[in-house]
Amino acid sequence: MVASLPGIASDLKVPYRWRHISVVSEAKATEDDDPMVFRSEEHNDTLVQLSKSARNILVAQSRLFAFSVGLYGSMARIFRFDHAGVVCSEPFKYAADHGAILQEFLWRLVNPIPAGCDIVGGDPTVGLVMTREAKHIATPRRQMRAVGFDLNNERMKACRWITVLGETIQQPAARYLAYELLFINPRLFSRATTVWEALELDADNKPTGKHVIIKDAWREHARAPETHSYEQIYAHLVQEIDRVRRADAAEAKEVEEYLLREGSAKGTTVGHRDAAEMVPEAAEEPGLSRMQALKEAWGATWPGIALCVLSRKLGDDEDLLVDGVSVGHQTCTLFLYAQHYHRSFERDHVRLVSHTVGTPISQFKSTREMVQALRDAIYGAPHCNCM
Repeated sequence: MVASLPGIASDLKVPYRWRHISVVSEAKATEDDDPMVFRSEEHNDTLVQLSKSARNILVAQSRLFAFSVGLYGSMARIFRFDHAGVVCSEPFKYAADHGAILQEFLWRLVNPIPAGCDIVGGDPTVGLVMTREAKHIATPRRQMRAVGFDLNNERMKACRWITVLGETIQQPAARYLAYELLFINPRLFSRATTVWEALELDADNKPTGKHVIIKDAWREHARAPETHSYEQIYAHLVQEIDRVRRADAAEAKEVEEYLLREGSAKGTTVGHRDAAEMVPEAAEEPGLSRMQALKEAWGATWPGIALCVLSRKLGDDEDLLVDGVSVGHQTCTLFLYAQHYHRSFERDHVRLVSHTVGTPISQFKSTREMVQALRDAIYGAPHCNCM
């Protein structure tokens, strides 16, 4: 049995897609079918089915956590799933007091306290593009057509509006239209990594023409955030550039002047890839120091290293607390299950935005592109060894 999200029309041609579902119920004939009391292969299958339903809801709607209801004869349990684990209620008689417990649960489920959520467990920083209503279809289609990209109905189903809050209250939030899912880890109890290609929007909700990569994941508390790796890499690059500038300032200036002169003569803007290829023309057998000096002088990014421009540890954001109520960007199942013993294995929701939009290997058109990708990885590898 399924219940739809608030506002979903009952006359939909296909009313039971996972993006339309608020909660799933599994009904069994007797109390002996309760998988939390009895153990057998059949009981395990019941738990697996509940887990699959919760996983499908989390993936289809970008939910932070989801609920399922198990009915076993005259008894019922409410299950809560997140990416760290699952907890359930004590069994209760769902028909008692005219079903008062289930009625209150369902009412609270679709009347969440946090603003921006249409259901408890919803992510207020992510909005689904609901294709059933023309007013929701027109905006993203116009946004993508403005940059020469047309969305069909199937691709529209996967689209999301994603908001990344600024690092301070004064810094405005960045808004994106995620239009292509590049990678997803659909496992329930995992990092659940999801990678989108998205279009940046301005303050008026109009496309800027800039495409970005947005990566969502659920990090275990015991593990360092991915942002720390970027911070260490960038700090190493700054130190390296500063060292090269002091040790080889004259040579760096000479290379810069040469590239500026050659670029002007050719009437083109030399990018970081072209600049790297022109180093041998500027000096015989240049070493790593000359390459680094060139990059700094040219003011370009480093090949082989993604440019991470925004990052949020959403679980740490006090802005996402409403009246002291957690939205759900931190898991809590292990904490509730084993108190402080498993606290370090809870998970935080983290989000990265990168201006570096790569091409999947499956879409390479030639061996040359493969070799260029390997070259960039080789360029970037020495800077990653600083961690």
